[in-house]
Amino acid sequence: MTAIAELPGPHGVRFLGNALQLRPARLHVILERWGRRYGPAFRFNMGPRTVIAFSEPETVNAIPARAPRPVPPLARARERRG
Repeated sequence: MTAIAELPGPHGVRFLGNALQLRPARLHVILERWGRRYGPAFRFNMGPRTVIAFSEPETVNAIPARAPRPVPPLARARERRG
């Protein structure tokens, strides 16, 4: 298993990540290009958030349907308060 930080991906700029490289009308074209360049699983950043992208159906199908989901910070705070 590969850690998220170890996945290949395009370099972004500080604070914005790769947001300046993405155009909504051409998003699919850009992601396809990055998939060819970086492989079946790659990462990029949208501001402070890391996005994991999969470029091959086989890679997506290998993810368990009930894979654990991260708990959002707000939900964690509610759990602590009871």
